[in-house]
Amino acid sequence: MKSAFSGFSRIGEQLASEPRVQQARDWYRHQSARDQLIVRAVAVLLLLAVIFSLFFAPLIRQHQALTTELNRQQSFYQLMLDNASRFGGKAAAASGDSKTLLASVGNLARVSQVRMTRYEQDGDSLRVWLDNVSFDDTMSWIEALAQRHGIQVSQINIDQTDNTGIVNVRVTFVQG
Repeated sequence: MKSAFSGFSRIGEQLASEPRVQQARDWYRHQSARDQLIVRAVAVLLLLAVIFSLFFAPLIRQHQALTTELNRQQSFYQLMLDNASRFGGKAAAASGDSKTLLASVGNLARVSQVRMTRYEQDGDSLRVWLDNVSFDDTMSWIEALAQRHGIQVSQINIDQTDNTGIVNVRVTFVQG
């Protein structure tokens, strides 16, 4: 450990003896206190910019790329589910299987960005609780379930919240 510190101190000594570094130090010492403060502030901002560009910017880009890939994969998965009944998957859709009902409702909720607070299977039906969701998004989601998967609403209860356009929904779905 001592050798690492001595290596850094040697580099520091070499830099201090460099003529350009000496010129920069002399220039800095001859500046007013206000100008020295500005130089220090600019140096700190420059250091923060370097840290951001080296560490955080790549993480942000990676997160965006992974989010895009996840959305693409979810769309592909949804397309496969939608086409399953057309190409040999008719038996599963016609059987009213509750696992298919739950999978269809859950997957389309994820794709439609409707957050299910709770769900409960009851025989061939599925009860779903949605809290603080957009009324318009929820109705579009329910309509898409009916059109794409033949899933029907057997019972629904919609309660207003204090926020305009935001509701609490209790809905029971059945395979149509």
